[in-house]
Amino acid sequence: MNNIKKALSIFVALALLASLSACSSKKGDKGAPAENTPSANVSTDMSADDIMKVYCEVYDITKASGQFLGTNSMRIPRIVFGGKQNPTLEGMVSSLLKSLFENQTDKPLPPSEQAESLDTCLLTGDDVESATYTDNKDGTATINFVPKGVHFPQCEKDPQGKTFNLFKDLKGSIGSVKQITWAQGTIDDNLDVYYHDGYVTCTFDTKSKMMTSAEYVSRCDLILNHANFMGVIKDKSVEITLEYIENFPS
Repeated sequence: MNNIKKALSIFVALALLASLSACSSKKGDKGAPAENTPSANVSTDMSADDIMKVYCEVYDITKASGQFLGTNSMRIPRIVFGGKQNPTLEGMVSSLLKSLFENQTDKPLPPSEQAESLDTCLLTGDDVESATYTDNKDGTATINFVPKGVHFPQCEKDPQGKTFNLFKDLKGSIGSVKQITWAQGTIDDNLDVYYHDGYVTCTFDTKSKMMTSAEYVSRCDLILNHANFMGVIKDKSVEITLEYIENFPS
């Protein structure tokens, strides 16, 4: 069993390390809206489209300043191997990846590092499952939204790609790992990448329209079926949930 755990941890790490370039993803809480207190007022008369227009204005102004930079980190809250969740394995794989993601600084607002057009927000109300606007009654406001889920999202092409930095070409990256083969079918039959339940929360100055704080949390389910690896793992399913977190300012 130890050999299987070791092989699987290497298997997961290889698959992810091959795709670390961002686009420039545990089911769970979708990011709680700003708490209702006597000093805060959640707007109930703004449509999702109205809220996203405000967000895009704030995003464009903040990103154009070049001064609002953040940090990123990664969590792996769930690994299911052969139909069973394995906390020990989660810890092993998380340890392998932690040093690559923790304490990376001076990151621009996502999405970034790929196309010039991403300096301008492309999101609309049609791209989100939900959105809230909260007047904090202190000269700031907070926007929370959850972009719609997408299988195999593409940079700037869909709700997830317009919101987050994505892992680059997971299908190509996993397909390039020679130690991974398939007990039946091909990678097209056996791989699914599903981004969903991520969220954005940002607070901004209502006069300057500059963000004062923001958090972007993308959540991705990576599902492989009928996988073989190094002669140790044979015809197994692997489900990995990834969380990629970006916090601003640094």
